Amino acid sequence: RFGGNLSLRCRIASFGEGIYAGENIRIGGGGNRDPWAILSVGNMSFIGDEASLNVCRQVLIGRDVFLTQRSILITHNIGHSILEGFENRFAPIVLEDQSQVGMNSTVYAGARVGCAAIVGSNSYVVSSVQAGKMVMGVPAKFVANSSRHVSRTHQISLTRTIIEEYHTLLLMKGHDVSALSRNKDS
Repeated sequence: RFGGNLSLRCRIASFGEGIYAGENIRIGGGGNRDPWAILSVGNMSFIGDEASLNVCRQVLIGRDVFLTQRSILITHNIGHSILEGFENRFAPIVLEDQSQVGMNSTVYAGARVGCAAIVGSNSYVVSSVQAGKMVMGVPAKFVANSSRHVSRTHQISLTRTIIEEYHTLLLMKGHDVSALSRNKDS
């Protein structure tokens, strides 16, 4: 499901099941008719409002990926001549399963964001991010692991809170829901 005002221009686009995408998303950009202009998005991924995906080269987005608001994926740059020493790069981008790209972040040509890795908001990724790591900054640098251990007791507490909040939300939206019962052992 995509919100309003989607612009999709590339050679091939493939979308998995259960994708949710916001509004004002731009997919294409310069080189969108090149033979390598391919976009693939895996199941259950999210693309936020005003995201911009330049698909001059392949953009491969895995399953359960969060590409948040105003994120930019850019598969090329063009500028001054490479004969004068300036960079002129064309390369694919890969966002592996369960990775996240924070708001207002840019992932540059040739970058790979590893499985379950997180790019913090307002960051600029110019190389690869290892699986399970969190990076931030311009350029993005390692700051921490992307997840931490959660004890079984804390998992149960978190689950109870989620269920209670969801129960309240459904009630507030006018749905019939049964009363919650608590089992001390779970």
